[in-house]
Amino acid sequence: METNGLLIGPHASNLLSEIVLTAVDSKLSKKYKYIRNIGDYTCYVQTSDDAEKFLTDLAKELRKYDLTLNIKKTRIVELPTAAGEDWINQLNSFPAFCGRAKEKEIELTRKEVKAFLDLALNLAQRKDDFAVITYAVKMLSSKSDDDDEKRKVKLDTSALRWYLSRMHHLLLAYPYLVHVVDGCVLKMEGVEVEDIKKMGDDLYRVGKEKRLWEACSYALYWSIEYGYEPEAGGDNIAEEAVRSEDCIFMLLAYLRARKDGDDAAKDKMVIKAKELRDKDFERYWLFVYEVYRFEGEVLWHERDNANGKSKDKPKKISRLDKILGQFECLREAGISFIVDDFSEKCNR
Repeated sequence: METNGLLIGPHASNLLSEIVLTAVDSKLSKKYKYIRNIGDYTCYVQTSDDAEKFLTDLAKELRKYDLTLNIKKTRIVELPTAAGEDWINQLNSFPAFCGRAKEKEIELTRKEVKAFLDLALNLAQRKDDFAVITYAVKMLSSKSDDDDEKRKVKLDTSALRWYLSRMHHLLLAYPYLVHVVDGCVLKMEGVEVEDIKKMGDDLYRVGKEKRLWEACSYALYWSIEYGYEPEAGGDNIAEEAVRSEDCIFMLLAYLRARKDGDDAAKDKMVIKAKELRDKDFERYWLFVYEVYRFEGEVLWHERDNANGKSKDKPKKISRLDKILGQFECLREAGISFIVDDFSEKCNR
């Protein structure tokens, strides 16, 4: 479980979690048997379809309290799982890597990559821990956002083509792998924009079908970051984003429309931002703020006498006005929460 736009300090976190999640429990416990440890859920069901239904129902209930599933920690595992040796040692002992820690560069063949990934998948299923896949992907990647390893791993052309195809399939089966795919796989030497486009389009479709808006958001992010025109969603991206009521998805839909010069789609997002400014700013502040900043519109200004402010009896400023006033100061200072390089790519 993750918060979405709700900042909670360490002392209040557990208490607030219990207050909110107890309400969620009252709904879910009527249909499912599960264990909850603060914000971590473990549910046992009969079939994979039942597991999908639980995740859908859980996500639906969480959204009522502005919470989302942590896609990185969400997984469906078939039981029973077998115990075995430590999986990290087993991966590091794989023949293609074993005894080569001091080599500055390792080139792997298709046969080696296939055997290594098969080992990782088997271990992940047996250990009931898909962190195995993340670890294995980082070992195969020449670059990682959070990997300080100096050794460079290269895949020959045949190995890379097979590996990308396999990771494409795994990403659609397990969308929570999107983080490691984004941080490692897409940055590998030899990956082409067309490879990313195929993954992104299919990921968007899966995200829409399963209501995994983070997956849709990543698909739009890739299309802007790597400069391709997405096919999935087509002219309906803005509409789907508005219906999702997901802050990041709506922001990326706006940025995509801005890049495309699609005034109709952009107008939909601007109208939604204006609606949410007054209706639910604290939940959607990032989307609303960035839209107003890009559009060059004022978030808030102090009301003058004509709007009801009296010289003798000043009108009380609401809490929302105070918050909007603070964000207006940020807007006037030119502050953005989008990195400069990406922001520039959003311009047509």
